[in-house]
Amino acid sequence: MIFCGVLERHPGFKVIIGEAGIGWIPHVLNRMDADREDQFKELDLKIPPSEYWRRQCYATYQTDPVGIKLVEEIGEGNIIWASDFPHPDGPISAVAWFACTVMLISNSACVLS
Repeated sequence: MIFCGVLERHPGFKVIIGEAGIGWIPHVLNRMDADREDQFKELDLKIPPSEYWRRQCYATYQTDPVGIKLVEEIGEGNIIWASDFPHPDGPISAVAWFACTVMLISNSACVLS
């Protein structure tokens, strides 16, 4: 969606990547930014791919210890916690529950607005 220009042409369009975790995102964004300067120069993107991500993309996670360490890189406003309730595969502590709930409420409100 980024390299084919969809997000450039439709700045109000939002993308949500669900059930894929978040720890991989900084690496992919760094690669996309580098590739934009190298093999995708002719695409004439107005901003780096990482900026399209921050402006229009979101990802969900259940438990991702690596991803949580990278929140600043990913963008706190681009992360939405997901529980996969009622499935039992996502145990979470009370402290983490509170932090995730705050992130879920504030970021979901941004996505839906």
